[in-house]
Amino acid sequence: MRVTAPLVYDVGMNNSDDCEYYLMKGYQVVAIEANLELCRLASLRFAREISEERLSIVNIGVGAQPERLSFYIHKTNSVLRRCSTITASS
Repeated sequence: MRVTAPLVYDVGMNNSDDCEYYLMKGYQVVAIEANLELCRLASLRFAREISEERLSIVNIGVGAQPERLSFYIHKTNSVLRRCSTITASS
């Protein structure tokens, strides 16, 4: 992504409504989300913005230190999720 406008990081993209707001305001957006399904849905929702390099979606979790986490998604509501530590990675 080549930065040509003010850049916003949306950490914890969730349902991508904030991305929509930032894009409408003219920002370029890097959206970070650990839930693969939410990334997939946002990629479909914003296919044009991604192809225009106005939005980049990164499927990764962010934490205070590098470590491996289990990622749990609610059975009936994929927006609800949590992480818990399982092992440290090097």
